[in-house]
Amino acid sequence: MNYERTKMNLKQLKTGNTRNTYGTKNSGIVEALVNYGCQRKPGIKELKATSIVFDDNTEEEVDEIVCCTGFGNHFAFLETEENAKDVELRQVAKDAQISHNLYKHCVHPLTGVELFFIGFVRPCFGAIPPLAEMQARW
Repeated sequence: MNYERTKMNLKQLKTGNTRNTYGTKNSGIVEALVNYGCQRKPGIKELKATSIVFDDNTEEEVDEIVCCTGFGNHFAFLETEENAKDVELRQVAKDAQISHNLYKHCVHPLTGVELFFIGFVRPCFGAIPPLAEMQARW
């Protein structure tokens, strides 16, 4: 498939941080953009009875909203009552929620080799298991 970039309207949306944006792993999005009028939109600013106002102040009439909230990393085992006063450990738990905050996406400087976060890296393209395997070998 060789689609024109202008027809697909693929300009980068300001999503806060490009590290928080992941590529799609199939060509279905391209087909949806070109053939079915699919559009990329920024964050939601306001919900109305029958429409959505986006962060760029555009408004779209909608019938349904599908929430694809994804998965958020949370390490509750590091935030127990016993660890409530351990400021460093709480900082590790907070920083580890985003693997980009970790050395090689798996090691926090405060824990060194005592604690690794394996398999939480999000590749732009490809699969997580092979990356987790490489992290485990490291």
